[in-house]
Amino acid sequence: MFSSDEEALEAIKQWWKDNGTFVVAGLVIGVALIAGWRFWQASQESEAASAANLYQQVAVAAEGQDYQQTAALVDELRSDYGRTAYAAHASLRLAALAVEIEELDEAAELLQWTVDNARDAELVKLARVRLARVHVARGDSDAALAVLDVDDPGRFEPLYQEARGDALVAAGDPAAAREAYRRALESDDEQFAARPELEMKYHDLAGYED
Repeated sequence: MFSSDEEALEAIKQWWKDNGTFVVAGLVIGVALIAGWRFWQASQESEAASAANLYQQVAVAAEGQDYQQTAALVDELRSDYGRTAYAAHASLRLAALAVEIEELDEAAELLQWTVDNARDAELVKLARVRLARVHVARGDSDAALAVLDVDDPGRFEPLYQEARGDALVAAGDPAAAREAYRRALESDDEQFAARPELEMKYHDLAGYED
């Protein structure tokens, strides 16, 4: 306790002399952190808005089958906003367009980029299936089987098995292909039920059981 106001005041002055620099520094750091956080949030929101706008342009160009314009916009998205979901989805759209015009090497590059860069695990799994199909179309069944070699395809298991079957047929292994088709047909997911084309592939390989 202090015996007088003057003594208390002197104590406060001494404390401030000893600790004031650290207090001010702490306040400055705190304000800087808050300002930095708000700036980061604002920049993230601005980046997301810009990426979304660019993706809309991609969608319009792709809908119009303008491959060159779509490719230019996707390149810009990947360059400037490559870590966003918009870039990954845009690559998938351009890959589909590339397949339509039989630019399979370009489609493979786009899908591989998505596999390597997309943050959404489900999107990566879907890109792997599409990449495998492109590899089969390019005559590279080994690459197709390699890209499908994952521990857990999740809900895409039927698509993975069908794609494996297609790759195995191309590789000259009809027995293993039929087994892959059988596994694809076992799915109880309504999304994959009653698939005549898959059933036809399976029955066409009758007699090739392991």
